[in-house]
Amino acid sequence: MNQLPNNLLYIFSLESKQGINPDYKQTARWDLSFDDIYRSFLNCNTPLRGGTGKGGILIVKQKFEDVTDVPADNLFRTGEKSYGTDDSGAFGEGLGWYLYDFGGTIKGGSDPRKAHICYPIEGHTIIVRTAKGNYAKVRIQSIYKDLLDPKDWYKDSPTPYFTFQYVLVKAGSKTFEIKK
Repeated sequence: MNQLPNNLLYIFSLESKQGINPDYKQTARWDLSFDDIYRSFLNCNTPLRGGTGKGGILIVKQKFEDVTDVPADNLFRTGEKSYGTDDSGAFGEGLGWYLYDFGGTIKGGSDPRKAHICYPIEGHTIIVRTAKGNYAKVRIQSIYKDLLDPKDWYKDSPTPYFTFQYVLVKAGSKTFEIKK
């Protein structure tokens, strides 16, 4: 996903596999929003987030490849609170999708160039109920431009340029099955 000017919200359609112009925030054209610091706080398309969709968002404590079941609808957040920093890092806000290493001392080995790095947590998978009511499991791999390996992430690396993978299944599906 390409970078937009810092004052804009990122919104993305998992259904159409593309970024959506923020002018369409009040529609059901998008599924996942990226907001706040580093545009790293995630939410879904519901009236509480300015959209008109049926969205929901949830984090499960499982690796992406281990998530096979679609969670029950009542487990999803519906816009009232975003997911961002995890308590395992600095400035954690509960369960999140990434560890924020403020001083470079948690994962950076005290290297000052490793301060202010966002590390996606491998054992946390994001589940999104899309604006249309379908489901996706999402793994964010990096917020750094063209850099997927954490050893290459430094505080001066260009951000936010999200790289992520996802599997999309239809409403009513019980599993995240990839059909060949």
